[in-house]
Parts: sequence; structure tokens; C-alpha cells
Amino acid sequence: MEAIAQSDSNGYGPAYLVNGLSSKGYWYQVGVAYDWGCGAGYISGFHYFSEVWNASGGSVSGPNFLPLTVANGDSVNLSIGFSGSSIVMSAEDLVNGATQSTNFSAELATYFVGGASGDPQEPGWFTGIMTEWYHVQAYYGGESSVRYTSTTPFPYEATNGVTLGIDELEVPGGELFDQTQFVQITCSCSYPFSYQNATEVVGPNWFQTGGFVG
Repeated sequence: MEAIAQSDSNGYGPAYLVNGLSSKGYWYQVGVAYDWGCGAGYISGFHYFSEVWNASGGSVSGPNFLPLTVANGDSVNLSIGFSGSSIVMSAEDLVNGATQSTNFSAELATYFVGGASGDPQEPGWFTGIMTEWYHVQAYYGGESSVRYTSTTPFPYEATNGVTLGIDELEVPGGELFDQTQFVQITCSCSYPFSYQNATEVVGPNWFQTGGFVG
């Protein structure tokens, strides 16, 4: 993915994440955060980020922030996968070679579950890509475009597909808005999706959040 340095009028920036929902109901996140909100302020610059939630919906590891040398526009490889009885999460800046990683018990899981979780204790948990952004107040678009590229094509088959989602939550509180779209692409084209001025577009092996959709 492209590590784009961007922030809102209050100085808060996004996190670019890869998520894995395990077969035992644990949710794993790894990525790169920029000016990420922390307490009454934010952590300046780019950092490696990871967090793990258990099947009851509680955070059991993290949020973990580690230093990672990343310049605006660098390509960063995000990885999450099983290694023995652990799940290993990592980020590598492909321009300067800087790396960080964390691992956590797989809790007897052996694979990641496709699609979003229907468990109310796991609101919005899924396996896939996400740009997440904390704001002080309701926010309606304006993100710079960020491109995620997969090393393998996404699963566009007759019985499978990709779910696109856009939502905004009030913390603490409820959901301000959300919209999803199930996509099946059988050509090498792209599919745009937008809601409440937020935009994204998916292609055969890439996903973009923010920027122009068309």
C-alpha cells in the first residue's frame, strides 16, 4: 500500500490496515498509522500499528505502536498470517527496508474467516483491507487516495466476491451511517463505490480509498 501523510483540520490522521478474523473469533489488525489519535492528542508521524481483540469483543493486545521509518508516498508491505501456533503481523517499507512485526497466539485457530462477522460482540469485524480515521466531529469525505495492491487477485467467482463498506461510528455512541455493497467482478475492470462523500474503488487485485471514484 501507499503510505500517504494526511490529516484533518484537528491534526488527526488515518491508519492503513489489514485485518484478519480468525476461525476462533479473534480479530487481528496490522498496519501503518499517521498522526493517530491517542488520548487528548495524536502520535505524530508514521508508526507501525497492531491490535488484537478476543472473541468476547475485548482488546487483549494493543493498540501497539512501534517506530517505523516511513516517508510520505513510500510503498509498505503489510502482512498477516499463521506461523505454527501464532499469528505473525508485520510491515516493511519497500523503499528503505525498515521493518516491524508482532505476533500473538492463534488461540487454536487455523484459518481466517471470509466476510464480515455476524456476532454482535464483533461489530464490523472482517478479514480484509481498511482505512480507518479518528475525527473529533462528524466527517464527510475529503481523504486523499490510498492504493492497496494484493500479490494475488481478489476472489471474484460466482459463489464468492468482495464486500465494500463505508461507515462512521460515534465513540462512545452509535452508528452515524453505514452502507455496504457486494461486488462480483468477472473482468479486469474497476468498481467504484461512494456514500456520504466517502469514496472507494476496487479492481481485480487492488483497492483504493479516498480521492476520485469513476
